[in-house]
Amino acid sequence: MLKRPLLRILRFGALLFAAVVCAPCVGAQMTAPNIFIKSPLSLLPTIDKNTRLDMVDYFKGGMSTSSATSLNGEARVTSMDDRQIEFTTSDNGRMSIAPVKYGKDTVIVVVKTTDIPVSDSRVELYSWPGWELIDSRDCGVIADWVTPSAKKENRTEDVENALGFMTASATFDPETATITFVPTVSGIVAKDEYAKVSPYIHRSMTAKVRAGKGIVPDKAR
Repeated sequence: MLKRPLLRILRFGALLFAAVVCAPCVGAQMTAPNIFIKSPLSLLPTIDKNTRLDMVDYFKGGMSTSSATSLNGEARVTSMDDRQIEFTTSDNGRMSIAPVKYGKDTVIVVVKTTDIPVSDSRVELYSWPGWELIDSRDCGVIADWVTPSAKKENRTEDVENALGFMTASATFDPETATITFVPTVSGIVAKDEYAKVSPYIHRSMTAKVRAGKGIVPDKAR
């Protein structure tokens, strides 16, 4: 069996060879796993490149093995294909990375989610390959989530008083370039209080990644 240092050398050699051979074919390198591995430390400061390579290899091998981060947390790929990779960054954090067409260019959609006390997400849009932040969006404020019927009945203030603030988890669909936010605030509000105002809160809100416009609000349901 090959020892781990030799395996790393061979693996890096294979990656370097592929990069040289496919240099003119940028599309061949624009897979979510490759982007994850090459992401700057500013995006993934606790997961170095070697660890990311291990995480991808473990997932490809059908293993649920976690990798240690620089803060002694555990990171693991939970879902992966060429279009998107999802992974944990710690015991309480997770992310997804996906490339998407942006007119003639490509941008990287990153969803960052913290799961304490409830899941709450922020979506960031980066240029490629410069990794400059183009746009970002979270779930917004309570008023954004209030339904038309609540506004008509002047219940907005009641909803704001009951909730205090808004939290929501986000997912990204690379096929449609759609971000979907689903509220999670029920997990931090007394059940009876939430029951009173839940009919006046949208069940989900979506946004689209649109070329030249960034992250644009779409629909509320």
